[in-house]
Amino acid sequence: MNMKSLALATSLLAFGLGAANSAQAAVSYEDLTNDNSSPTLENSQFLGDLDINESVNLFGVRGSVNVFGVQVNDDDRADFYSFTAGAGQLLTIEVHTPDGPQLNDDPIVGLFSDDGTLLEFADNGGAGYDSLLTWTTPAFGTYFVAVSGHGDSGFNSGDGDTDFFYNLTVSSTALVPVPAAISLFAPGLLGLAAFARKRRA
Repeated sequence: MNMKSLALATSLLAFGLGAANSAQAAVSYEDLTNDNSSPTLENSQFLGDLDINESVNLFGVRGSVNVFGVQVNDDDRADFYSFTAGAGQLLTIEVHTPDGPQLNDDPIVGLFSDDGTLLEFADNGGAGYDSLLTWTTPAFGTYFVAVSGHGDSGFNSGDGDTDFFYNLTVSSTALVPVPAAISLFAPGLLGLAAFARKRRA
């Protein structure tokens, strides 16, 4: 781990963020030695291959934050991350901030296709000012997640809310096909029908 990432890790642990979702996924950190804010997505930080029932749990920073004497610096542009996922995976993407409404930390998150098309956007949806979105992948491919602050809905201006730590989680589950979902409920419905007939008898 490089010195900047070590500073980020130290600050986040001091801030009490390290426990979030750590049981479901390995914890990683934004690589602050590389610029992952390119709007062309080419410099995005790769998070790996996301299989069904797997999660990615990453801690990053926007702007400059000082915690207990540890100074962590990044720019104010959106941070981009990439991962691969298969077809029919239900993605749940959340950006959590430690203080949210208390310090007006207001993140936003966007999901992009491999050609740079914005597929989904969320300003809120989670607790406090946290951002939460869901998306079902139509095909196997590389997807990109962008984290920025309120006011930068285009993820390219650098004018959004800034100067806060964040926890990005990306998780994947399998969709239940409609016939399978019906088969799960069918026995219960038959049981209710039989019970109703018995009561009328």
